[in-house]
Amino acid sequence: MSASHLPPAHPDTVSVLVDPRLDEIRRRLDDLLTRSFYSGAGYVFESDPYVVPEDAEVLEKLTVIREQDRRHAHVLGTLIAARGGVPGPGVFPFWNLDLNFLTVPTVSQFVVDALHEEIGLYDLLIARWPAADDDGRAALRVIRDEKARQVADLAPAVAAAKVREAEAHVAKAAAVKKTRDARIAKQKAAAEAAKKAKAAAGKPGAAPAAAAAPVAAAASAEIGDPLEPGISKKEKGRRALLRIRKKLGLPMSLLAGKAAPAPAPAAAPAAAPAAPAAAAPAGAVLDPDEPGISPKEKAKRQMLKMRAAAGGAAPVAAAAAPAAAPAAPAPAAPAAELLDPNEPGISPKEKAKRQMLKLRAASGAPAAAAAAPAPAAAPVAAPAPAAPAVEALPADLGDPNEPGISPKEKARRQMARLRAQRG
Repeated sequence: MSASHLPPAHPDTVSVLVDPRLDEIRRRLDDLLTRSFYSGAGYVFESDPYVVPEDAEVLEKLTVIREQDRRHAHVLGTLIAARGGVPGPGVFPFWNLDLNFLTVPTVSQFVVDALHEEIGLYDLLIARWPAADDDGRAALRVIRDEKARQVADLAPAVAAAKVREAEAHVAKAAAVKKTRDARIAKQKAAAEAAKKAKAAAGKPGAAPAAAAAPVAAAASAEIGDPLEPGISKKEKGRRALLRIRKKLGLPMSLLAGKAAPAPAPAAAPAAAPAAPAAAAPAGAVLDPDEPGISPKEKAKRQMLKMRAAAGGAAPVAAAAAPAAAPAAPAPAAPAAELLDPNEPGISPKEKAKRQMLKLRAASGAPAAAAAAPAPAAAPVAAPAPAAPAVEALPADLGDPNEPGISPKEKARRQMARLRAQRG
């Protein structure tokens, strides 16, 4: 190969810029500049932590550390400019960490770990710093000593905050468990009282008042706190409604019961047929909101209360003896004894039910279609022939356009009216 094809021994151009990737000191300075400008203490305030009043001391220490890190960034920028570079922080060093919305003690422990790592980086940079640059080495040593003081000041506060946080979690869990156990104990006691009341009511000769005493005691028990932690939304609404009713002086059950009537007179002689049993008074009807009962039992009690509030009688068996004239139907309950449909806190279904009861009481129609009244007993010596049944009028069958009734009930009333018109 000839000499003309060889590269020149002395090139005409040389590079005047030093590649920072080839300068180890420059690379370490740039890394520490980024860590100081985007410090771990500053990241705490950017990550929206969960803060409680007890975190004030730790947050104050982190604020001081963040201010010192910004001052360290200015010093490191000066050292970079002295080596012929341009200060420029790099990418946020903690961009790939998921530390958002955590508690302050948890994020502060991350800051302590980051400070320990930065102290080691300063030690490596000071060991490789040029021996001729005493001022730069002194500046780096001052920053390193301040980092050590930051760790010594922050680490004990973070450790105490973590212990306090753990104790608070244990106390909250114990409080929730205690509240739940108390609620379960109350529910078991109420269920046991309901069982005893049901058993006492089923015994022959037991007085209704004595049988309903445990239920009344359970109903008058202290209302629980609607804001109690751990309860369901249904229980929370029930307690809030009971508190409103108690404050307004209204009965604690959804349907107000009437006072128990006087005891029935002695039975008639054996020769005369027995009169049909009267409907159970509303005062003897058990509470449908009693805890621990089945849905079927609850529905049965609600129907009994509705019949008692409307003045209607429970279905009874037909009497065997004929009667001279049919008994007069029971009068409808006056509107004054019905509950207010505009009472605050009741459900739309309960409001519609009360409005329907008021409309029935105002129109004089019976609350529900009951069986035909039993005929009265005639004298034994001369039984009178039964009077012919009076044809039911369409008005006695209920209005098919009454608001609140179901489509099935509306159709039944319309068919009953058509049959009554045809005879």
